[in-house]
Amino acid sequence: MVPMDNLHIHHTDYTPEIVFDADSGILRIEGESYHEQSMVFYQPIISWLREYLSQTDRTVEVHFNISYFNTLTSRRFIEMLELLESYDEKHKGRAKIFWHYNSSDVDMLESGKEFANETYLAFDFVPA
Repeated sequence: MVPMDNLHIHHTDYTPEIVFDADSGILRIEGESYHEQSMVFYQPIISWLREYLSQTDRTVEVHFNISYFNTLTSRRFIEMLELLESYDEKHKGRAKIFWHYNSSDVDMLESGKEFANETYLAFDFVPA
């Protein structure tokens, strides 16, 4: 197994910061995500995640700390969650999802619950 490089993409006005640490297994997506070309932005992220999950058997924590996202982004989140769900099934509960949200933002909490309902993954909802 070849050690993977970490993935770090700085945020822009339309895209979140991505900090995926291969050594710790902690993956963070933070900020706003409403790029009209979400497939172009998220494809390398999804490719990295797919490759990483194929090379590890450790616990993987994914922290979504999103203040706003569009429908195009939600499709990419579902794609990532499906990869994590397959990993979790294979490795018996080793994918942990943390959905961070502003405690006054009920819509973002509801969005997280909708994603949780789309998979068998256990979500921890973390108010700020």
